[in-house]
Amino acid sequence: MNSVRKAFLLVLFVALPGLNGCAPFLPIPTGIPEPYNETTLGRLQVGKSSRDGVASVLGHADAQLDGGRIWIYGQSRMITVDGIQQYQSLLVMFEGETLDYYEALEARYGCWDAGLCLVSGWVGVAVGREPLRLEREKIAVVTKRQDDSEARHFEPGAGQCAVYVYKKANLILGRDYPPAVTLGSLRDEPLHYKGYIFHVLPAGPRRLTVEGEIAEFNCPGGARMYFEVVQDVHLSSSELLIHNVPPGKGEEALGDRNLLITW
Repeated sequence: MNSVRKAFLLVLFVALPGLNGCAPFLPIPTGIPEPYNETTLGRLQVGKSSRDGVASVLGHADAQLDGGRIWIYGQSRMITVDGIQQYQSLLVMFEGETLDYYEALEARYGCWDAGLCLVSGWVGVAVGREPLRLEREKIAVVTKRQDDSEARHFEPGAGQCAVYVYKKANLILGRDYPPAVTLGSLRDEPLHYKGYIFHVLPAGPRRLTVEGEIAEFNCPGGARMYFEVVQDVHLSSSELLIHNVPPGKGEEALGDRNLLITW
């Protein structure tokens, strides 16, 4: 056998897995169905299904926003036996007591066509067959930019003041989970750095609480007030700071953020 033919057969032997006894790797599916698959969602009827009917199909929502008008679900699944994971979240919206809209999102984070975006809620990474669920305390949903102009430009009356709260990004922490904000009627609202909280309060002395840190302030009638939350990181610890910032700085900061949908 001449040297040219030997070289050809050697290349062929290495290049074709079937000739050297090694089969090409193909991911093996687990067969675990999507949590919010067509069969499951097909049991929902827009304009007919009640809240109780939706809950009987999907279970308890991981979060209820906007006074219960919006329900959020989220669950992962292992799609191949070697551990590849898929994340799926579901947006459900009601008109009164009746189902008005639903839409699944097959991504860890992203936007639904309805104009809302999931920016936080998965804590950790899914591992193995046990599904990971969205965690209520960390779920943050924002509107798309064109939908929050009313909040940005709200003009409070003489007996009101408008308060805006946002968080400075601190990605040095790795996972920048949202701290809980309490303000007026809002309780433990997740404050993600990609969004801002907007709340209208009666004029007078008020209190803003972020993860136990308290800021007392006077809210003048007709005013718009802006608060920046900063997580100051040290070598072995971190602390939250709350700064009342000038309107110009606050308005500029809101330019990079979207309105958070509150509980």
